[in-house]
Amino acid sequence: MKTRHILLLASLLLASPSLLAQEDQGQQDQGLSQSQSQLRFEKDTVDLGDVYQENHYPVTFPFRVEGPDPLKITALETSCGCTEAHVEVEGERLALEKGVSIEAGKSGMIVATFSSQQFSHRKISTVTVRGNGLNMPSKLSISAMVHPVFELSPSRLTFGELLYIRKGSDAPVDPKELDKRTRLVFVKAPEPFTVTRWAYVPPGVSIVDTNRAETGPDGKSQTRSFEIKVHLDAAPGRITNSILGETSLGKTLEIVLVGEILGPVKYFPGERILFGMVNQGQAASRRLKAVVGGPGMTLPEPSLKLDGDAVFTAAVVDRQPGQQYEIRIDISTEATVGRHSAILRLSFPSESGIEPKEFPINAVVRQPQ
Repeated sequence: MKTRHILLLASLLLASPSLLAQEDQGQQDQGLSQSQSQLRFEKDTVDLGDVYQENHYPVTFPFRVEGPDPLKITALETSCGCTEAHVEVEGERLALEKGVSIEAGKSGMIVATFSSQQFSHRKISTVTVRGNGLNMPSKLSISAMVHPVFELSPSRLTFGELLYIRKGSDAPVDPKELDKRTRLVFVKAPEPFTVTRWAYVPPGVSIVDTNRAETGPDGKSQTRSFEIKVHLDAAPGRITNSILGETSLGKTLEIVLVGEILGPVKYFPGERILFGMVNQGQAASRRLKAVVGGPGMTLPEPSLKLDGDAVFTAAVVDRQPGQQYEIRIDISTEATVGRHSAILRLSFPSESGIEPKEFPINAVVRQPQ
């Protein structure tokens, strides 16, 4: 008996793929009788080769109905990258709302549109043709190697760390610092182009067209070069912006900039001082460092001011004059249970030109566990 049950279970497992396929086919063609004809496609794959982003490419899959009776196409399902597909029979576009019946011997085509969008590298899209033909569902595929309209070399401009030079300063500037602030970018497009307008250039940055253009080996593509400069008096902080240009190709050129302009002072941590959860009666402290921004700079000692809950105190506890100052922030062991907050303000002598800096302080005092 056990042997018979095992054999029966094995036969069901072996048969399950075909059973599932039949169930799936029944769902696809629900309410339709099976046609004895099929769609014979001239090709079921199309390779578009090299294409460019943000474009649409029409693709056709010619077919002929082979068999003794008509067949019906009930749906065309497109995958990502294929924006539209429809059926044409003998030059007439047919609506698919209630399905399309095609007589035996008729010829037509599936017309699809491949949208390159922002894809990159190899992209494959599909159109699934559903209906009651013998070879349905049929899958058609479109492949392409998608390139950006503009290929940049380098892909982004990295400036590294730059020194902040205060506007109006008479201090001499190291020629190496000037060299670090200038970059060239080469932009290749599939055809000749110009930048008609710079839609956005970050503050403290400038860009000029060198007016040098080279035609590629294919006789169509063109490479132009642009010079980007970060001004000496550009504001301190991280450079994480892009230059945006409108072009004669109707596409936007984006040049990504990365770097950091070191101000006269760097802070660790940079924005806020967090104590988190503190047990009532427990001593707790945090450290804040103010460090000179770069070589050749001098950092005066900051003045400290605390506003907010009186449970916090702050003092400079370690000094490396002109280079670094370490500030200790304490929360009183007498602090009551609950949330406590304050603002620590650092200021510098006016002649230093260093802007004041504020640090929010937060702590939650709880009952001892």
